Amino acid sequence: MIRTVQLGSYELRRFGSAMQRVAILFPVGIPLLYGALYLWSNWDRYGRLDQVPVAVVNLDQPVTVQGKTVDAGAQFVDQLRDERLFDWQFTDADDARSGLAEGRYYLTITVPKDFSPTWTPSVTA
Repeated sequence: MIRTVQLGSYELRRFGSAMQRVAILFPVGIPLLYGALYLWSNWDRYGRLDQVPVAVVNLDQPVTVQGKTVDAGAQFVDQLRDERLFDWQFTDADDARSGLAEGRYYLTITVPKDFSPTWTPSVTA
């Protein structure tokens, strides 16, 4: 290890001026800086997802199947409320549209009107 350091210092002494010594650090420093920034930016990509505002709009219309009311949209929204993966904002379509355009929401999830009939196998639309 000592021999390696001595060889490195001999090589640096070959460069006479201070500017030449600084110039030799750039080919080493730039990749090191790039690698450090890359690792820092990707270290914990999912750690703050609960701070990402996402608008959720439920337009689903419940249906009645064999005397039972099926409201798949409400069930889906309830599951989102229980799972705090994102910062869910439950709102209407107009607010979601304007909030997405203004940057208040990063994403909009819209449950369509025919969600319950689609997920109920015995309902024919």
